[in-house]
Amino acid sequence: MPQTLLVVAAAMVLALFGLNRQRAIAADERAVVGREAEAAALATGERWAGIARDLAFDEGDVGALRMRLQGDVAGLSSQLGRETGESLADLATLDDVDDLAGLAVVEDAPVAGGVVAFTVTATAAYAVPRTWAVSPSGAPTTAKVVRIVVREVTGVPGGRTGRPAVEVTLPVRVSAALQHVHNR
Repeated sequence: MPQTLLVVAAAMVLALFGLNRQRAIAADERAVVGREAEAAALATGERWAGIARDLAFDEGDVGALRMRLQGDVAGLSSQLGRETGESLADLATLDDVDDLAGLAVVEDAPVAGGVVAFTVTATAAYAVPRTWAVSPSGAPTTAKVVRIVVREVTGVPGGRTGRPAVEVTLPVRVSAALQHVHNR
């Protein structure tokens, strides 16, 4: 009888070791999938940031040959966002960085042998040139911040099961002079 109890106890200890090992493997897998999802979200955000960097600073600067200097706000748009004829459905119609304001798209990315969906949103605001803080008055300045947020969509197979959803925020800081030099 004591030998039977020893065998049962040994089997229970072995089962506990096996269960703990499985838990550790599952935790490691969640961490790896989380890191892959973070990398995919960052790559998605960087792609949209690159699109912003390739656009003119302001509608008033499209095709301008002169460089707008800090403090030169004459002719800047008082409204941020898309103008008539510009559409997020056709990125070729966008001509200045604030045209990305109001962006709300869903994009898929491969993660850990599956596909994870991300929502991509963007806002744009004039900023104080030296501090990059959003302009409290909203008045035009020679600096803008386009904020791109990439969030993992919940409920996607292979997505967030057992781990928090990924969210990446990229503030894209642009100045009139920098955009002029970059786009020449």
